[in-house]
Amino acid sequence: MLKNGVIMDRYAKRIGNNPFFALLFFFCLILNGTTVLASKASGEVLVPFQVEKGTNLITLARDYCHDPEDWRRIARINELEPPYVIYTANELNIPLSLLRTENLTAQAVTVHGQASLQKADGSKMELSSGGNIQPGDTVITGKDSYVQIIFPNNAYTRVEPNSKLTLTYLFRLENGRVKADLLLNQGNLVHRLDEKLRFNDSFNTRTPVVITGIRGTEFRLKTLDSDKSTVETLRGDVYVQARGRGVHLVDNHGMQVSKYRELGKPQLLPDPPSFVAAEAIYRVLPIEFTLQVPPVAKINRVRLTTDQEGQDTVYAQEGPVGSPIKITDLPDGKYFAFSTEIDKRGFESRQAGPHSFLLRTVPAAPFTSVPGNDDILWGVKAEVSWLGVEQAEQYFVQIARDKDFKSILEEKTVPSTSYTKDAMTPGQYYFRVRSVAADGFYSNFSQTVGWEQKEAPELGGMENTADVIPVLQWAPLGKGWGYHLQVANDPQFSDLIVDQKAIDDTRYAFAKKLEPGQYYVHLRGVENGRPVSSWTPAQTMTIKNEPKNVEGSLISIVLLGLLLL
Repeated sequence: MLKNGVIMDRYAKRIGNNPFFALLFFFCLILNGTTVLASKASGEVLVPFQVEKGTNLITLARDYCHDPEDWRRIARINELEPPYVIYTANELNIPLSLLRTENLTAQAVTVHGQASLQKADGSKMELSSGGNIQPGDTVITGKDSYVQIIFPNNAYTRVEPNSKLTLTYLFRLENGRVKADLLLNQGNLVHRLDEKLRFNDSFNTRTPVVITGIRGTEFRLKTLDSDKSTVETLRGDVYVQARGRGVHLVDNHGMQVSKYRELGKPQLLPDPPSFVAAEAIYRVLPIEFTLQVPPVAKINRVRLTTDQEGQDTVYAQEGPVGSPIKITDLPDGKYFAFSTEIDKRGFESRQAGPHSFLLRTVPAAPFTSVPGNDDILWGVKAEVSWLGVEQAEQYFVQIARDKDFKSILEEKTVPSTSYTKDAMTPGQYYFRVRSVAADGFYSNFSQTVGWEQKEAPELGGMENTADVIPVLQWAPLGKGWGYHLQVANDPQFSDLIVDQKAIDDTRYAFAKKLEPGQYYVHLRGVENGRPVSSWTPAQTMTIKNEPKNVEGSLISIVLLGLLLL
């Protein structure tokens, strides 16, 4: 591409002292410059077009434009001189309106949270997974919302929360080449292109400050505000252009670009963190991740996806260095965790991961019912019981002589919610139980319950029937947690008989005997009086009728018979 100064130098010798040619030349020069300015001022969309050495503008216009004569306008816009032959490989800017194109659409592969699509005419509609994105559309994400977009050239873009991304154009030329241009007005995104683009394919993304172009790479683009943007290359390299200057940003480097400053030097990204104390299976919420970070780290960030490649983001959380990442609300499923750290300069590292894990909270660990902790049981039998758990087909019970269950006396898998151990001798005992699903998956153990077994006293033949007051006990959700317990007559928990919102212990004793029937129980964790976890799955508790005095009934029947005689 030749500038006006180059044209003047090249034609100075040809013009010489001939006033006619001089006047004609400068008239053409002024006309050409005016056309360029008008084109820029009009806001017309210009498409970058790669050309090879020896390309003729007339042939170019004939092959790609609506009108073969459009070569004249292309020449004026790009400040080319006769004979309009490209002497070196270069890039031309061609108005989009001149090109013969086939408009294409991108697709929102997945949408998590609230996202909308603003059309070119200003109207808005909800954006859902599988929705099409047309040229001129703007994708808008809300808080904690993510949109994963795929383009016809197999480029992927993840639009992060609180972002606005406009698809300026997306089309295919007659030679099959695909060109895309995006404008990130606000927020953050991540581009990934696994395969290098072909010659004359293009995929450019702009912000109010910077222009980025890729051929095969992965990078982040962030708009901190209207005057500042950040580019971070994760793989490959990115061409960054601002204020008339361009630079290749290579792998593992970042650059902050200001509207008022020249391009600075690329900066090395911080080292990524690493996962410590991360488990393969989580059977209860909350989930906690502890990260080991470099000294320069300021903020930790954990992102969860449903795919190993890390594209389909479903959850993200960040917090200051030194505090664990705690996730309190997440559906059961298989996830992949990725982690990054942000340093004091504001640069974000490449991601660590994926750490794959399974979250499965159903079936849950049972609530124990009988005996209560530190109870005394009389005789040679010990009956332990617990509440029924959703999706539990069986229960695995352990009875031991020590609370660490190193000396196990009995362990059994049973289909019911109770188990009776015979031949008990006096002493201290402990029991715990876990739920077992139909596929063999098991929950955490319940809270350990300890009791003392004693010989039954001789009462001189007296018979005593004691009322049973249920005691609910559960495994702790976390250190220092409180609990909100609800007991209801219905599984919807609309008819409550217990609603205790601030229980400091892991047990609850009913104030009185319950009427026979079936009850439903669930709880959630609280901190400082505020709920911090979802409700556990409802468990059932059955209260049976008291056994009748059979011997007394027989005596009454005999006496009645004698009277009738």
